[in-house]
Amino acid sequence: MAGFLTKYINGKEAGEKLEDNYIHETISRNNHAFLIGLHGNDVLSFNPRIRAKRGLSYRTAGTEMYNQEYAALFNCMLDHIMTLTGHERETCIAYISGFLCYFTLDQNATPYIRYRTSRLLPAKCRRSQMLEARREVETAIDCRMLESHCRMHPSQVNVDALLYLSRKDTSSINHMLKKAVSEVYHYSLSSNELAAGIRSLRRRLEFMYPSEGLGKSVVNTLKSNIPFVKSSSSNRFDFTADAQDFMNERKIQWYPYVGCAQIYELSFEEIFQRTQSGSLTLLGDLDGCLSWGISREELITSVLNTRPY
Repeated sequence: MAGFLTKYINGKEAGEKLEDNYIHETISRNNHAFLIGLHGNDVLSFNPRIRAKRGLSYRTAGTEMYNQEYAALFNCMLDHIMTLTGHERETCIAYISGFLCYFTLDQNATPYIRYRTSRLLPAKCRRSQMLEARREVETAIDCRMLESHCRMHPSQVNVDALLYLSRKDTSSINHMLKKAVSEVYHYSLSSNELAAGIRSLRRRLEFMYPSEGLGKSVVNTLKSNIPFVKSSSSNRFDFTADAQDFMNERKIQWYPYVGCAQIYELSFEEIFQRTQSGSLTLLGDLDGCLSWGISREELITSVLNTRPY
């Protein structure tokens, strides 16, 4: 999956490109809920991509079943907001809007990031090695995307502002998610699932971008007292040039999964532009069914038909 900053940039640019409609106005009034939605299920305790596979191969039935269950999840969330009014309704709509952007980015970016991660690992590796390699890829892409799209360095990003959500809004969204996830995945979320997930994400980011405060203090303490931390953390905090070309600007061939007959040469920037197009399509469909009373069929069909490439 794409990193924290890439998710933010995807949502930010999709929101800016969105025409002046009901969804655009709702996102503007409830920006914090939208920003949390950009992280989708990454701040929750369950992984739909794993659950959707049901033991099947990812390249055969996994993607189709994954989309079907996600379509059902969005449908359940829409059912819920139809029972709401006022600010609570708009908060949940803004969150769903962000979640749709997350879904599109996940579909498009995950196969490429999975491939680039695999190229850094030996044939047999521990889960910790896999996670470390994935962070290296995600962080390198994050930094390049932030530099090229926002002209910023990670140390300039206000993480707390991007992860802020009031208790009232957190409770409203958590209630919606709890009902939808239970109905679709038969998985029970806790009553403070979202709040705990946001706190956990904030702690992880303090180690990835330790520019100031607690993150910097903890990392410096670890580096000075535990020698072996230095080598493993040096890559994580290196915001220099993309030496390994994780953005694939040289157009190196890659494939979405082992055994795939189709070879791709897409750069990450091209993948991102495809993501933007898909995000705008889903947000437009959401606006149609909420502000114009159009059937949800177009939105659900767009979710079902979302394919990586």
